Amino acid sequence: MSDVKATEETTKPVIALPQMSATKVLAKDNALKNTWSKKSGISGYEIQYSLKKNFKKSKTIKIRKNSATSKTIKNLKNKKKYYVRIRTYRKVAGKIYRSAWSKRRSIKTK
Repeated sequence: MSDVKATEETTKPVIALPQMSATKVLAKDNALKNTWSKKSGISGYEIQYSLKKNFKKSKTIKIRKNSATSKTIKNLKNKKKYYVRIRTYRKVAGKIYRSAWSKRRSIKTK
């Protein structure tokens, strides 16, 4: 008998996702424009933004195009400090794999 047991961990495919580096965030009137460099081998990006540093009560935007390199977040509060971060994701066999979040960026809307 073998002492080795097959676990769910050993049967999962290993997915290497590119890590997102810090992005460029520009302030606009009641909006933020987030730009980043394009990554290959992914299905899309997720952008998360919040008024709080710890991202409590945050909102997440899913970008399904892997060729996208910017997104403008509109309808924000005027002259408030927002925190923004981004990550990549890839869909394989119906399951979604996500990279770690980038470093958070902060910017004040105009």
